Amino acid sequence: MSPSRVIVPLLAAALLAPAGLAACGNDKPNPAGSVLDRDQLESDISSRLEKAGAGTAPPVTCPADLPTQKDASIRCRATISGENYGVTVTITGGSGQNAVYALTVDQKPS
Repeated sequence: MSPSRVIVPLLAAALLAPAGLAACGNDKPNPAGSVLDRDQLESDISSRLEKAGAGTAPPVTCPADLPTQKDASIRCRATISGENYGVTVTITGGSGQNAVYALTVDQKPS
């Protein structure tokens, strides 16, 4: 079994717990237009993947900022053990600067 096939189930289990990341926008409840900045989001995802055992800060790319409304989601890409995996990022609660999100790593590389 290849190392990536072992890592991905571990990552999927480790990344289901949401974590907060400061959102851009103002401090009002449910601020219109609040987003998680793409660069900060990519860095945070990379850090979380590393802590979950995916190797040293795997490269992550996301196509855009993520709106902080509940259930908003975005598909990012992560290179883990030399293979590309899809990563779904979903806002699970909170809003604005109190938004939290969960990650789900695809079971197979694409």
